[in-house]
Amino acid sequence: TEFIDNYDKIIKTLDRKIRTKEIEEWNVYDSPTFKFSNEVSPWSLSQDVPYDTPNPWNNVEIDIIKLDRESGVLNWKWGKLKSDQDSAWKNFRYKFRVVKENSKWKINYLQGFDFKESTR
Repeated sequence: TEFIDNYDKIIKTLDRKIRTKEIEEWNVYDSPTFKFSNEVSPWSLSQDVPYDTPNPWNNVEIDIIKLDRESGVLNWKWGKLKSDQDSAWKNFRYKFRVVKENSKWKINYLQGFDFKESTR
């Protein structure tokens, strides 16, 4: 619920800023001047993935930073990288948080959907 509410708030804030011209206009052939979903996917903070496989998401690994019975802070990273893989892929970490809702773990925050960063 928190993630969806935040996503909705990002889109509505960007819409308002565009309509009120708080965000400067941009050429249709260029990227928008706001950060959200601009040049990189908010789901992975990249334009690409380090694999030539049909489903690179099968190679995601999760590092638990903090986890208790109700919430957690975690990072995901690309796993199963080749030894000669670019170090940027090896050092990449994507932060996210989870909460338990109705006895099920749900993502409530993803780094690429950070409200402050996404709406600047």
